[in-house]
Amino acid sequence: MSQENESPLNSTLPEASTFNVTAFAQDVLAFFPRLTSDPVKTLEELPHVAAALVGLLVLPTLLWVLLRSVTSGRKTLNALDNWSPKSLKEEADELAEKAFVAPVTETPWEVGVTASAIAVSEDGQLRAFESFQTEKLTADQITSVIVKAIADPIDEQQVQRPKIISFLQSRQCADSVVSKVRENVGKYGIKANTAEALASEMAEYIKRRKEEVAQAIQNPQIPAVTGTPGAKPQLSPAPNRGCFVCKKEIEGKASQCSACKAMIYCSSECSKKDWPTHKAVCKGFKANMQRVENEKLHDLPFDFYNESKQLHSYNQVAFLVQHDVHNIGIFRRLCACYSQLGYGELAGGHIAQLQSGGVTDPLERFKLFGLSMALYPLSAAYPEGTDIRSIDSWRKYYEVRKISFSDPAALVLEVPLTVWHLVNKYCLDDLKSNEAGRRQLTIHLAGVEKEADLSALFEILLSLLPQTDIAVHMVSPAISSRLPPQHMTLGIRNEQMDSTIIVTLREGLYSPHHLSGELYTAEGLPFGTGKPDAVIIMNSALLAMQSWAPTIKMLIDNRQKTLFTEQMEHTVEMIAKQLDAIGCALTVEATVNPFRQPVLQWKKDTNLPGWSNGFIFGIY
Repeated sequence: MSQENESPLNSTLPEASTFNVTAFAQDVLAFFPRLTSDPVKTLEELPHVAAALVGLLVLPTLLWVLLRSVTSGRKTLNALDNWSPKSLKEEADELAEKAFVAPVTETPWEVGVTASAIAVSEDGQLRAFESFQTEKLTADQITSVIVKAIADPIDEQQVQRPKIISFLQSRQCADSVVSKVRENVGKYGIKANTAEALASEMAEYIKRRKEEVAQAIQNPQIPAVTGTPGAKPQLSPAPNRGCFVCKKEIEGKASQCSACKAMIYCSSECSKKDWPTHKAVCKGFKANMQRVENEKLHDLPFDFYNESKQLHSYNQVAFLVQHDVHNIGIFRRLCACYSQLGYGELAGGHIAQLQSGGVTDPLERFKLFGLSMALYPLSAAYPEGTDIRSIDSWRKYYEVRKISFSDPAALVLEVPLTVWHLVNKYCLDDLKSNEAGRRQLTIHLAGVEKEADLSALFEILLSLLPQTDIAVHMVSPAISSRLPPQHMTLGIRNEQMDSTIIVTLREGLYSPHHLSGELYTAEGLPFGTGKPDAVIIMNSALLAMQSWAPTIKMLIDNRQKTLFTEQMEHTVEMIAKQLDAIGCALTVEATVNPFRQPVLQWKKDTNLPGWSNGFIFGIY
């Protein structure tokens, strides 16, 4: 519909097909000056501008009112529309009544508290775990996790409440928080306190449990029932084996290759089916199996691992519980209870605990590791006349340090002592001393995982390498990106040995910036800023990770002394073939690591022997 009237200015609302945007814009610009001088006349002559401006102001309000009127009375069509997740406290409040009437267990529970997580366990069995984004955990949060552990434990465990709850010595919360938790859980009939405060009260209980364990071991006809109040979990018999071919679980006695004795099969049919592939490696497998007997690889000096009996990986957690080190200090990375924390976070949390608590006494700092007092201090001087370089086996180390062969410390000391063995055998002869008789040693550990959380144990090197400035730089994409800068570098000095060590943790792939030392020079470190004396890659898994390829090429191109460890000898042989194919033969052939972890890595479908850091090989 067209407009026939005209205004003294431009046309009013023109036909849609001839709408002039420029003319309308000019009308809008003229509207406000004229509105102030003669409002009535302006509204008469420019009604289309007035209508448009009113529409811009009124229409949104009308739409909002319309939507409110439509939606205010409607019913919820989707059950999730008004849903919001329950808070931890709300969950705990709902479980409170169930927790009050839960059956009582005599077995004490342990509470582990880090800077961002809470774990509640019973005899090594995790009952509740919560992680948080907050920087400081509260007593109410810890109480709520305990209530969940009682009334809604993970993995459908039995609902029950303990008489005693012990806060681990490795906790990262103030004693005032523990006191508040003690008050909170007291209404459930639970006594909660620190492990230190409960030590005397639990002495009789621990003694009774040890007697029951010893009786069960001496009298195998008496079955040990896991979870029975007052008894620690017993080491289990071997789980059922599985067929290498069809993956079927085998109940009873399993079959194996008659030649190599390494591969497990459920039947002769599966054995025959695998033979076309297996025959290419059967001879090598047979040699790997025979090496165990020929070199007595099970002949370690420990009470728990020797020629007659071995500690298997499926019993590792039970073993830690039996020795009262499960979820304690430096041993925490040996189970899955803290698997949600990135590598390095446990070590960082340990440093934070020392800083926040102002712990400066060396003995108190050492106690946080959970190691036996026989190892205090870690960098203690060796007896006069000791040939330090002769410390090349577990037996020698334990004997010189006067450590009981029942001590489980070897499960964590395997890392720094493996580094010592590699340095002693492949690096020390090349180190030069300055005029003052001091040496500098720089080691790069690439691709670290658990090693990052054992960094404090490298203090051991101070007494093994007197008058030496030692730098151990750990680099890996597995190192947590959440580590604050103040927890990424650890420095330790031993005045008696006149040695200093710096341990650094850096996230990322090992690159030319690390190899050249540029990164550490830029950081202004006092030493350890040049090329490394050796790059060490522990439990390397080179075959499993393609991301290693550029790093290995860089090390080869730079003719960098690089030493590796692997769990199984067969894996080393496969890696050697791949390296040989690119013209890089092994300089260090596969050899047994005397400081391998004394835990046999059990595998369901093969008998091939393996240990953490079990075999050493290298390239120069």
